[in-house]
Amino acid sequence: ILLIPIIEIVSDLGTTTMISSIMAQALHLVGLPLTLTTGLGVLIGLIAVRSGLLVIRDQLAVRLQAEVVDRLRLMSLEALLNAEWQWIVAQRRSDHATLVTMEISRVGVAVQALVTLSTLAASLLAYLGAAFAISPAMSALALVTGIVIYATLFPIRRRAMRLGTRLSDAN
Repeated sequence: ILLIPIIEIVSDLGTTTMISSIMAQALHLVGLPLTLTTGLGVLIGLIAVRSGLLVIRDQLAVRLQAEVVDRLRLMSLEALLNAEWQWIVAQRRSDHATLVTMEISRVGVAVQALVTLSTLAASLLAYLGAAFAISPAMSALALVTGIVIYATLFPIRRRAMRLGTRLSDAN
């Protein structure tokens, strides 16, 4: 998204978008020349910062997932250890094993999905903001087109989801 403002800054056309104006002012404030090399250097720097933030996000997500899964497993094992003997004997051993292994792992996958969803939502808002700052008309057109396509394909997607659910239930 920043490539267009960089090209605007170094061209003779001047700055026409809000982002290119902000970038030109920031480069001027720091005392850097408005050249292609400087613009690409800033772009590479921002890409490196973004990559670092993604690594940190992934590490925190894995740590959160592991903590939630470990805590749930310990709670399940403690509940099994404190359960009445008659209840434990009346249950199948495989049910206990499934609870401690499979079901809690599913919760871990759900935690990972929630973290991914929240970061994707934040990224989407940032991309939309940058796109509307560069070209509001084209961004609005792209957004409306996307909504129309989604609305058109929604019934087909819903039918596919139902078929998939039926197939999963059959197995």
